[in-house]
Amino acid sequence: MSFPPISNASIPHPTQLAGFARLFGLHTPDIQHSRILVVGFNMSETLINIALALPQAQCVGVEFAKAELTRCQTYLAHRPQHNLQLLPKWLPTTEQAAGQTDEKQLSRPLQQHFDYILLVDTYHQLSIQQNEMLLNFCQHHLTTSGLLYLRHAIQPGWQLRTQFQQLLNNTPEHSQTILQNLIQATPGNTYQSRDHLDKEQRWLEQLLASATDTPQSLRDFHETPLHIPHFQAFYQDIKKQGWFYLGDCQADTQSLLLSDHEAAENAQLAQMCYHDLVAHRDVRESLLCKNAPAATQSTPLDQQLQDCFFRFPLQCLSEQPGLHHPGLTVRFADEHNEQMLEETVPLAKTLLWCLSQQWPQSLGFNEICAQTCAYLQEQTANQLQLCPTDATVMQEISGHLQRLSSGHFLEIHIGQLPLSGQVYERPQGSPLAQWQFQENKGQASVQNLYNQKIRLDMLLGNLFLHLDGQHTRQELLGLLRSWVEQGYLAPNGASPDNVSDDMLLDLLDNSLNQLAGKGLLLHNSG
Repeated sequence: MSFPPISNASIPHPTQLAGFARLFGLHTPDIQHSRILVVGFNMSETLINIALALPQAQCVGVEFAKAELTRCQTYLAHRPQHNLQLLPKWLPTTEQAAGQTDEKQLSRPLQQHFDYILLVDTYHQLSIQQNEMLLNFCQHHLTTSGLLYLRHAIQPGWQLRTQFQQLLNNTPEHSQTILQNLIQATPGNTYQSRDHLDKEQRWLEQLLASATDTPQSLRDFHETPLHIPHFQAFYQDIKKQGWFYLGDCQADTQSLLLSDHEAAENAQLAQMCYHDLVAHRDVRESLLCKNAPAATQSTPLDQQLQDCFFRFPLQCLSEQPGLHHPGLTVRFADEHNEQMLEETVPLAKTLLWCLSQQWPQSLGFNEICAQTCAYLQEQTANQLQLCPTDATVMQEISGHLQRLSSGHFLEIHIGQLPLSGQVYERPQGSPLAQWQFQENKGQASVQNLYNQKIRLDMLLGNLFLHLDGQHTRQELLGLLRSWVEQGYLAPNGASPDNVSDDMLLDLLDNSLNQLAGKGLLLHNSG
């Protein structure tokens, strides 16, 4: 399928999905040695990344988009990964969905049970019957404590697009003209606008661009069933099939079934539908499991977070933040000031400060406790005595971590990925990201191991291509010198004769640190 995806956001990494599940009380299987199945549209590069980041896991992908499958099979032909198998489009038969067929009739990679299953953009593009069979198959092939992730379109955010599809179906010969007129008539044309009409306009522009390059894409759009319900209908569907709805990866919500009372459940359903309506949401990232999580109220929160790792993408706006002063506000923001967080509590401010210094790496719960206490004691000249293993301190820190993770200011992961926050003597870049930059000639984003999309300028990208874990920093410095001599590089606009080794060394260090900060360098011993 070649029309635009329902979301430009990255698919959460399975380590983060397991972290989300922990917030809802579900303890999922060991992610490092798990079996992962990903089914959907344009998800193969993400799956390659998952397999690269989790070398002990077994990963299987079913790719519905032929062009994406071909691209990724080309990549794997030259860079085989022993823990990844990629299959073309497949849907279970009625017998396979019911678990009544001979397993030998299934492709061997699909015969096993999986700890994590990700369905990417399938729910709304398949018929109701196909969806039911696919979800039934997942029921039979998901382990008891496994996790199912669905990224799917939701109403009311698709009202304009579904109406547009109906319009095209009536007059298919005038598809592109109608699309162009509709785009011109849609209010708002700024990418900074938060208006939902602007978001739908951008999606339609992507569809038109796709149709211009590949006329088949509009025909695909005509023929796609687009089964897009409101949340309440979606929830009732999956409940009938025996699924337990944990929550949504994007929203600060609690489990729908924390109460046994039907009235309370209905009230929470109504509240979620209300939020969908107000935000005009067009996509949900739903987490489902087979059984309701066991009650965790009797287990202290700090014990529940013992094996969790946390990442914080924001940076402090003050060089001397005064973390130990109660009531003094400290602000953290991203590089574009699009997301901002303010904190006044010393422990909360300090743990965020410690995490921000580790980006893009994560810190485990015990490391956060130790660094937070040590930093506060240092700031108060040991007047404030804090023990990182003290039950009260651990409970307070765990409460802040839960609050900040539920609000999506912190990323919570189960397990740690092999990213490097520092630059080694022989830097190693992510091979998938290097291939993406080379294939797209620097015109598109690349993915780091957390599946986050990163843009690289031509200097960073071309330097990144040479980070194979074999070239030393001195050899990379020689590479920059050769670019200067060939006229490809002119630091600060200087002529080749005026470019000193110190200038190039500063440029190299800054570039490598930028790549490390974007999560594109792998941990190695070089």
